[in-house]
Amino acid sequence: MKNNEKLGRQVSIYLCHKYSGAPLKEIAVKFNVGVTAIGEASKRIQKKMEDDQTLRKLIGTLTTKINKWKMES
Repeated sequence: MKNNEKLGRQVSIYLCHKYSGAPLKEIAVKFNVGVTAIGEASKRIQKKMEDDQTLRKLIGTLTTKINKWKMES
């Protein structure tokens, strides 16, 4: 898997974990991974955001859009 695809997948897992409210098992099934991989991917992204301003801004933008969508629903 290419690095961009891997990062995109990790960001997707992180956002689902943080904002979906879905059980870890459900998220794991959707991404075809084990339950512990969800927490690990989230921790990896949080660590990467500490060092990567571009990633932090991207996730901030996505988070804003998610929150806006949730308020409209």
